[in-house]
Amino acid sequence: MWKKGGGADSISTAGTRILGRLKDAFIRRGREATTLAAHIKQSPWPVVYCGDLNDSPMGYGYHELLRAGMTDAFSESGEGLGHTYIGNVPSFRIDHIMHGPQFKAWGFRTLPDELSDHRAIISSMGLKVGD
Repeated sequence: MWKKGGGADSISTAGTRILGRLKDAFIRRGREATTLAAHIKQSPWPVVYCGDLNDSPMGYGYHELLRAGMTDAFSESGEGLGHTYIGNVPSFRIDHIMHGPQFKAWGFRTLPDELSDHRAIISSMGLKVGD
């Protein structure tokens, strides 16, 4: 643990430990996203995913869901940055509503309420007819 006045060695050790933990978390979330994407691809049913990926639209997990045929409801009908995380680091959109090709989304909104370190998101959605 970093100690006040511990010098560069303590800071370096703490930094290395933090980077290792971040790397482990990225690897774990990547595996989870790959598993989720495989299930989505095999589903005989229309799929809607709503949740906290802890991954931005530039991240691996998000792109795994796109490769599985999902559409981001925010990209389809949201406005602005859509930031959902309101913690101590710069705001990111890490919570997502995604859907399969059988759906169309409209009216995506990020709600202003701060009930946790994430903002809630909502979207209207319906099955496409005649495609």
